[in-house]
Amino acid sequence: MKHKKITAFALAALLALLPLAACKSDDSDAVSSATQQANAAGTSVTPPAAADAGAAAASALDPTQQFTDTDLDVDWQAQNGVAVTFGSAAAQRDSDAVHINGSTVTITEEGYYVLSGAAENGQVIVEAEKTAKVHLVLNGLNLACASSAPLYVRQADKVIVTLAEGTENALCTRGEFIAIDDNNIDAVIFSKDDLTLNGSGALAVSTQYGHGVVSKDDLVLAGGSYTVSCTGHGLCGKDSVRIATGSFTLTTGKDGIHSENADDTSLGYVYIADGTFTVVAGYDGIDGAAAVRIDGGTFSLVTGGGSQNASTDAAGNQNPGWGQWGAKTTTETDTASAKGIKADGDVMITAGSLTIDSSDDGVHANGNVRIDGGALQLSSGDDGVHADAQTYIGGGTLDIAKSYEGIEGKTVELAGGAVTLVASDDGVNAAGGADSSSMGGRPGENGFASSGDSYIRISGGTLRVNASGDGLDANGALYVTGGGSQNASTDA
Repeated sequence: MKHKKITAFALAALLALLPLAACKSDDSDAVSSATQQANAAGTSVTPPAAADAGAAAASALDPTQQFTDTDLDVDWQAQNGVAVTFGSAAAQRDSDAVHINGSTVTITEEGYYVLSGAAENGQVIVEAEKTAKVHLVLNGLNLACASSAPLYVRQADKVIVTLAEGTENALCTRGEFIAIDDNNIDAVIFSKDDLTLNGSGALAVSTQYGHGVVSKDDLVLAGGSYTVSCTGHGLCGKDSVRIATGSFTLTTGKDGIHSENADDTSLGYVYIADGTFTVVAGYDGIDGAAAVRIDGGTFSLVTGGGSQNASTDAAGNQNPGWGQWGAKTTTETDTASAKGIKADGDVMITAGSLTIDSSDDGVHANGNVRIDGGALQLSSGDDGVHADAQTYIGGGTLDIAKSYEGIEGKTVELAGGAVTLVASDDGVNAAGGADSSSMGGRPGENGFASSGDSYIRISGGTLRVNASGDGLDANGALYVTGGGSQNASTDA
């Protein structure tokens, strides 16, 4: 085997205005240059303006606007709360705002309600005025429901669920969901309106027949320890999922965290400020249709069986079973994927420690990916980081231990940070192009064709590449205007 290595770009100034068209050449050069005829003819090449925002939709998520004082309020003991106690017989209460039918409790007015006790087939229903803010305190509540949501918000302006300090609480749905009204209840905690969970206690949520926690508006989590086991999505908000802090252990058949609004594509985003996340998901670890922004936290995400379930094997042969993830049934219309972090729009990461072991792409956006900080360790059965538009890395550390292609985008900007990657095809690839990265119909390929406005630009940071294909494959132009020592290597 011939091993070619380029210890590249120490002479950054010399290369600053030199475009290298990087379609893979016959001798498999690490940075190939098959179309330099324009340069020979004396064509003047001006690099495009430096990338500005990238990931614009994710950047637009203002961290100061994600959480209200109500979301963060856990001082329930100072309130004159209504006590509701579940037992082996009917539930008990001390207010006319609570209606009881056996072990079914219906709350009809704004206020604080302290829930405790246990029931084998119980349910809490919130049906208050549309302007009502209802606070539910779980103070040692163990509630199972045979065929519906043990906690169901039918109507309110907002419901805040506080996990009382030092308490352990559990909610589960034991059987298949059966409709009790016109709403499609399909989660252990199901809310038609805004839902916040906070506090410092613990909550276990489980079902073998649906989702864990669902809000049809905004879902906010601002403290507490959560263990969710379900065959659907773990945490799901139609308009958004916003997490201030907390500890989350999610074992899911579908996405660990999911947000999607088919009626308004500006909504359906995931914002995470902090927290500890251990996610084992059949589908994606974190999926925000509009955008995903991560400003902190510690993450361990395993998706689709991990990178050992790759799109190709070590010899480059296609895996015919790749793509059959999770609990998908033949009646579903959604397109399954098993990416670590995914957005139909943009992904932005500014801080945090993220370890991702994914069958599909590690980080993926149909729009832009922007990484400005944090420490990312990725092992991917497909691409490490992929954007249909721009991939921008401006800071942090990115270590891709395994991938088909390491970093991919229509354009790729490396402006800072420290990047180390291993790829079985190209290390850094712009636009896909007519090489093994986009041809041949391999499972998981991201289909964009070679384009004249695609490029790779290195203006800062450090880059180390170990690739079996091209080290840097621009399919357009390669600009090197700065940066530390970079290495690209190819086995051929």
